[in-house]
Amino acid sequence: MHHRPAHLPLGQRRAGAVSCEGHTTGALGAPASAADYQQRFPRGFWRPGPRPWAHSPLPWALAYRAVTVLINNVGISTGGNLLTGDPDNIRRDMDTNFYGTLSVVRAFAPQIAAGGGSAILNILSALSWFSFPDVGAYCAAKSAQWSLTNSLRVQLADQGIRVAGLHVGGMDTDMSRDLDGPKTAPADVARLAADGLAEGAYEIVVDDVSRQVLSGLSGGVAALYPQLP
Repeated sequence: MHHRPAHLPLGQRRAGAVSCEGHTTGALGAPASAADYQQRFPRGFWRPGPRPWAHSPLPWALAYRAVTVLINNVGISTGGNLLTGDPDNIRRDMDTNFYGTLSVVRAFAPQIAAGGGSAILNILSALSWFSFPDVGAYCAAKSAQWSLTNSLRVQLADQGIRVAGLHVGGMDTDMSRDLDGPKTAPADVARLAADGLAEGAYEIVVDDVSRQVLSGLSGGVAALYPQLP
């Protein structure tokens, strides 16, 4: 996979890590500080500023046709409680995590297929499989994104596109800076993601938290939520 163009909506540190491995990388809607990465990794493309691509990514797909690997890492958590949270924030979680991912895949999949196919990797979460009520909106959106990944995996397989999902618990990013508990370094996630794609994995489970939640799925609701009566 080295030296093949991989246009990636990535967090900056993870995009840098993938670039170091020889992939051409890019970030759509990256923060202004991404200009620093343009200097460090001139083979990539970096587009700072607002994120209109989340719902209208087609111009980007048409501008960058040599796409072989797409990594969807876009994600937010507004901290919304499904019963008491601001409905607008709940919609933001779903718009970004679910509809944002879907819009980018729909725009770029034809380009990937036209080039002979390769892979799409959606960055999911341990919370795709488990819900904390205090952040129920985020959990619901990531669960929907997991279901989206499963559906697209089947639909795009005959076009030569392998759709994979990566599950991680805590990751040391700005979004999790106020959270306690173990966090995986973005560079380690990038390495495991690249390894998983090279091996043709459909699911890449990064950390112990995600593995524990995954194993709990077979135990049913009682195993996942022992506090229930």
